[in-house]
Order: sequence, then structure tokens, then C-alpha cells
Amino acid sequence: MTRVFVDTGIFVAAHDRGDPERQARAIHVLEALHERHEVVVSSQVLAEVFAAVTSGVGAPLPASAAADLVADVSEAATVVSVTQAVVTFAIEVMARHGLDLWQAQALATAHLEGARVLLTDGPRGGAELDGVRVVNPLTADFDAKLLE
Repeated sequence: MTRVFVDTGIFVAAHDRGDPERQARAIHVLEALHERHEVVVSSQVLAEVFAAVTSGVGAPLPASAAADLVADVSEAATVVSVTQAVVTFAIEVMARHGLDLWQAQALATAHLEGARVLLTDGPRGGAELDGVRVVNPLTADFDAKLLE
């Protein structure tokens, strides 16, 4: 089973009722992903998801619903910690690929945890960086074959 690291934006999009088309794409991708791949997230992603869905979306969730979401993601995914090694590698990745720290940290975590694919709504979709294929599944031209 292929390990796929899922970044914050995908979970947030799945719970953002402000953009129904994007929300539907994110939900579809997450459902399909769990059927055929091992989903990996970091402790940072869990915290960012909670913060974003309680304050960063058009229709914020109550804290209790956001806590339930974080618990659901934690149960359905392999949760890994952001370690000193991840931060050190992320700093190297920033310089090498011109990413911001948070994008670099997601890539570094994916790489160090053996994920072959990073699902993100950030830039660089379609690129392969440090052995990890970066895929933005929320675009209209998303091809599910990129997850294989």
C-alpha cells in the first residue's frame, strides 16, 4: 500500500462549505484515498486543521466539531510527529526548492516518513521533489492516476 501524506489544505477544503465544488473534490479524494492507500499526517497538520476549520473558513465549525474532526483524522491516518530531523530537512528543502517553511515541512515529513505522494493545495502540483510527487487534487484537471 502506497503511503500518501495529506497536507492541511485538503482536510480544510473538505469542511469548507464556502466553496461547494472544491469541497466535493476534497471529499471525493479523501474517500478514494482511504480505500487504496495509507494516509499519513503530521501532528502539525492536525493542529492546523483545527485552527483553520474553527476560524479560517467561511462557515467555521464549533470547537467541539473541530475536535471530532481531528479525532476522526487521527483514527483514519497514521499520525507522525514533527521532529528535529524534519525541521532540519525542511530548512534544507526551503533553500533547494524555494518553498515556505510550512510547505517545506510537509514535504520533508512526507520524504522522511516514506510517503511517495504529498497531497497539498499549495504550489508545485505535478512536480517531484526529493523523491516525493507533489499533487494538488483540488484542481479541475486532477488525474487520480497521480496517486498511484
